[in-house]
Amino acid sequence: MNKKRIWLVLPAVILPYLELSALIVIHQSSGNSAAEFIMEHIFNGDGLLLAALVLLFGLFAVTLSICCFVLSIRNNWDALSLAKTGMILKLCQLPAYLMILIVGVMLLLSIILSPIAVVLWLALILTGLLTVAAIMLAVRQGDFDAKKGETMMVLQFVPFADIVASVLFFLSLKKKRKVSVEE
Repeated sequence: MNKKRIWLVLPAVILPYLELSALIVIHQSSGNSAAEFIMEHIFNGDGLLLAALVLLFGLFAVTLSICCFVLSIRNNWDALSLAKTGMILKLCQLPAYLMILIVGVMLLLSIILSPIAVVLWLALILTGLLTVAAIMLAVRQGDFDAKKGETMMVLQFVPFADIVASVLFFLSLKKKRKVSVEE
């Protein structure tokens, strides 16, 4: 992916970290002075305002990710470059996913879990779109098997399997391109 285009997917990468930060601020607002300060002075003690801002940022990320998906398919961007970017973005999100899982378990009975699951799934879908575009382009260009491509596309929307699938896709596409160049 072109360095000039990377800003199209950065909000999708930031989204789970923003969600995690909001979750921690809301959860710790009564016992942690920094979180309490943020909630009191920035959000006037209103957790819904913080959740609304995270949701707004999520909508912004959705818009840019869909634009990136459409542009990449329409303009035939390089599949290998997209696959590499998708893999890197998913790997960058792994710490946030793990922390959200841990915090989610800690708050198992909390009402806040439903929005967390929705925003986490949204972040997964957004980065998945980039790899799905790469798979579609690789299949279209004859660099990847269509049946394997279908499986890889489905895995892009399964938590944690998406990371493994994106790495395997990138490595197989890179190997295929290397073999094609050598021939």
